Amino acid sequence: MNIQLLHFSGCPNVDGARMALRDALAAEELDVPIEEIDVEDPAAPPWARGWGSPTILIDGEDVAGGRPSSSCACRLYAGGAPSVEIIRARIATERAKAMPAGVTSSDGAMGTIAVNDEREVDVELSPSELAELEDAIAEADRSESVSSAVVLAELDRIAMAARR
Repeated sequence: MNIQLLHFSGCPNVDGARMALRDALAAEELDVPIEEIDVEDPAAPPWARGWGSPTILIDGEDVAGGRPSSSCACRLYAGGAPSVEIIRARIATERAKAMPAGVTSSDGAMGTIAVNDEREVDVELSPSELAELEDAIAEADRSESVSSAVVLAELDRIAMAARR
């Protein structure tokens, strides 16, 4: 997941946006870097210059659904900065887009995993366990389908680690 915080010097809401972003990432149990871009810096990429301050992009999408404009300006949010809830909602959207074949729910509490095409297994996974499972499936998914053995082996590994 690619996360960027766009801002300009002196923005009164960048600290609030930074804090909300960190809180949202912690709540989602995500340990990903945050790239901060000063949109007024001559070294800033040209695509970043039209965004207001503060703007949070997750995989290139604004958490509040905004679009860049032709000028650099302050952005107004209820409360000053994007809320933790808005940020978490965008994270959930991006996770759903990246959901590998076979995983039909990614709410971080309960997932339904299709094993073979005949049965489904309900499992309770934390967000970090779900991310581990997604990674294992993605690693194995070099074709259109993933072997049920891969899914079950990864679930067994996660269950054994949780018992320790």
